[in-house]
Amino acid sequence: MTTLSLRTPSTRYDLGFTGSTIRLDRMLIVARAMQAGDERDLTEELGNGKMATGKRMLIEFKKRLGTLTVDQLSMLVHGDLRSQKQLALLAVCKAYPFIRDFILEVVREKALVFDMQLTDGEYLTFARRKAELHPELDEVTPITLNKMRQVVMKVLEESGLIDSVRSKVIQQQVMAPDLVRCLNDDSSDWLKLYLLKESDIHPMTVPR
Repeated sequence: MTTLSLRTPSTRYDLGFTGSTIRLDRMLIVARAMQAGDERDLTEELGNGKMATGKRMLIEFKKRLGTLTVDQLSMLVHGDLRSQKQLALLAVCKAYPFIRDFILEVVREKALVFDMQLTDGEYLTFARRKAELHPELDEVTPITLNKMRQVVMKVLEESGLIDSVRSKVIQQQVMAPDLVRCLNDDSSDWLKLYLLKESDIHPMTVPR
């Protein structure tokens, strides 16, 4: 079992997540092809005939799915809808530590004290705080900064961490035992993405 590595101020955030939200239906097309070893060009299918859109989505989803273990990819393909959403979130957070950090440092911390109302102001405070350590956040345009906020909130909605981008009510998570074991085989720290307390994580990670 591995432990999540600590970030250092010199590590740049990859801000490419603005290319797509979770888009679970599209992600599953790529996931099924990857698991089956199918090397067909999925560009047209993903983009509904728009080649530039399809190419961008294919690159993005391959990047995200490439962070998953073999077991995680299999569960994403074959699991129930709730587990699929949770694994799609895992892929996004593995690929993009900015989103991971926001969930761990803001969303989870609020949930732990039963403050379930997330606000845009809390996101902006988080982004400003991170900009002190990550100059790349000061290099993007206001339009991109706004797009980042929109995508992050939509990711939370599509994964089920909040009820909607409009009301932003944080949702407690229910996890399938098989998914818990699958994440624990990678690192039990990933369970924190689903707003669990340390005291809840420990009993869940007893070896099989």
